[in-house]
Amino acid sequence: MKLRSILLVLALLVPVASVHGARAPEPSAVVKDWQFDVELGPLRVVSLRLPDGSRRAYYYITYTVINETGQDLFFAPLIELATDQGEVMLAGRDVPLEVTYEIIRRQRNILLEDPIRILGRLQQGEENAKDGIAIWPVGKTNVDAVNLYFLGFSGETKTIKARDAATGQMKDLTLWKTLMVRHAAPGELVNREAFSEGGRVLPRLQERWILRKPETIVTAPSAQRSSSEVMGANP
Repeated sequence: MKLRSILLVLALLVPVASVHGARAPEPSAVVKDWQFDVELGPLRVVSLRLPDGSRRAYYYITYTVINETGQDLFFAPLIELATDQGEVMLAGRDVPLEVTYEIIRRQRNILLEDPIRILGRLQQGEENAKDGIAIWPVGKTNVDAVNLYFLGFSGETKTIKARDAATGQMKDLTLWKTLMVRHAAPGELVNREAFSEGGRVLPRLQERWILRKPETIVTAPSAQRSSSEVMGANP
């Protein structure tokens, strides 16, 4: 593995850089805000033939989200994928509708909702759980590590002081409690298994909650709708 790849792999292992040498902030040891239960399927890579006859590979993962918080809440997930080659992608971006529908069809799960239909009120109880899917186009294929970041599954935040790279001034930076899921990608990313019905499964290394600022969202998630909706209070 080249030195650049080693450094980027190490960067993926560190969820938030320390500020002025301080230890990176961590979520509260005891859950202090609403938090959904989430069950994850494997992260897969699948090669699909597109309507124009060309082939394109995609990452995808299915998940089940359950609301046991004691109140109905609004669910609007933001799920990012990052690789050790410096790629950071938001789920659904540059993914054609026909690709989404084809991957969903292959899951043979009539309860599986596409990224648009799953948005909305998440009622309490396991009987009201929602099954969702997140999809990203494969860019670089010479990757060794792939991380997923699930935002919108917890209401916990923490504000820290950080230096603005553009102005050099200290400013408040809001970090969101995020589920980080690390994967390895040994060998050729799009191998023979990726051409199968379900695609290739990437080995999972770690799953844990961290504090993180999303990379691909220009504005804070709470600014895209009211904070009471996107980050989970009653709509």
